[in-house]
Amino acid sequence: MSSKKLSIEALNAIQKGSEVVEKTNNEEEQINNDDIVRRKRPRKQYRNFSVNFEIDDYNKFQIYLNENGINSGSGFIRELLKENGII
Repeated sequence: MSSKKLSIEALNAIQKGSEVVEKTNNEEEQINNDDIVRRKRPRKQYRNFSVNFEIDDYNKFQIYLNENGINSGSGFIRELLKENGII
């Protein structure tokens, strides 16, 4: 695409030979569009928190997760909270 400016004469020539077409929906199409209703689903809201460990405790936690085939530390903590009736 070039960045040349059109001259006034060129714009007038284009405008003189141009035709404006406006498309509108007929009444049936408008009624059909009104029949479509979107229902909003309630979205789950999430909050997060972080846990800070001393390096030795962090390593123990990671070893425990690995030895027990637990892929997600967050999932593990979530399950513990559920088991203890906290959440």
